[in-house]
Amino acid sequence: MMMGAGFIRNMIASSKDNRSLLKGPDDAVFKNFDTKSYQVKKKNRIIPSFKKASPEMLAAIRLNLLAENERIAKIKRNILLISSAVACACLIFILVAKL
Repeated sequence: MMMGAGFIRNMIASSKDNRSLLKGPDDAVFKNFDTKSYQVKKKNRIIPSFKKASPEMLAAIRLNLLAENERIAKIKRNILLISSAVACACLIFILVAKL
């Protein structure tokens, strides 16, 4: 077996899965994906249409992202402070143990 054959097999499987999503039924996973545009031959294909988000929805998404980023920053800061405190405690313990 050649090196990389597994990668090629995975690429082929992924390509088939992506193609099946395009040709999927109406109740496919992606409700906003315009599958009808891709079910015809390439020369007859129409430009896909995508749903637009309202300004209120965009504002809500922005607020959610800002809140989530703030929460993640707070967690990272706490981890840094705790690890710094533990490192200082270990250094102090090592210095005291040597005396």
